Amino acid sequence: MSEGPSPATTAVALATRSWGDGDRRALLVHGLTSDGGTWWRLGPALADTGYTVTAVDLRGHGDSPRTPLYSLDDYAVDLDALGQTPWDLAIGHSLGGAVVLAAASAGAFAGRIVVEDPWLVTFDLDRDHVANITGNATEAEIMQQNPAWPDEDVAAKAAAIRKVDPNIGHGPFLRPWDLRPALATIAIPTLLMGADPKRGALVSIEDGEAAATANPLVTYTLMSGFGHSIHREGWETYWNLVHTFAE
Repeated sequence: MSEGPSPATTAVALATRSWGDGDRRALLVHGLTSDGGTWWRLGPALADTGYTVTAVDLRGHGDSPRTPLYSLDDYAVDLDALGQTPWDLAIGHSLGGAVVLAAASAGAFAGRIVVEDPWLVTFDLDRDHVANITGNATEAEIMQQNPAWPDEDVAAKAAAIRKVDPNIGHGPFLRPWDLRPALATIAIPTLLMGADPKRGALVSIEDGEAAATANPLVTYTLMSGFGHSIHREGWETYWNLVHTFAE
């Protein structure tokens, strides 16, 4: 977890979008330079299987408020403030995976979770680094960097990047955390997807296998051949895993 709480962990009201009206409820949490709209394919797919699906814009992203504080604790408190726990299913990618794992390890947050190549161990990001991954990236630039992505993902990512608060790159943003102990002790079924280490994975094979060995509720799946955004470039494989786990 992070090194102590934020100086002032006060929840903000997150912007959300939803799909479906099923009896089961699912929460989707995006990564660092995305927003709820980037779940354009997973949201409807889960809705078709009987879920009411809610996708959030994390603080500083999409249409949610900008704030002075962007720590793991702040993001997790915002999810709790939605007031809909426990979710039947919570899914997070990258930064969103870390937020979901932190929230789920702290209490009755969800019945089961999927964390897609989450930031298990992270570090302070400086402002210049964040400036390089925000701003006005064009669809052509995103497509060039990610040729396996569908056009819809490219468009959604470009729109999301333009709405990221550039101030997430300074102050208390991403104060260091280590979520590997949380994985070892989490008390709900957890699907941990790790990207291919040759394609820029955040989760190492060693950490994934160690989590599954330490905790029988954790299933680690190495997504060979796929990069960090598995749900974008490996949709069919990703959906088959999520669909099976969600049922």
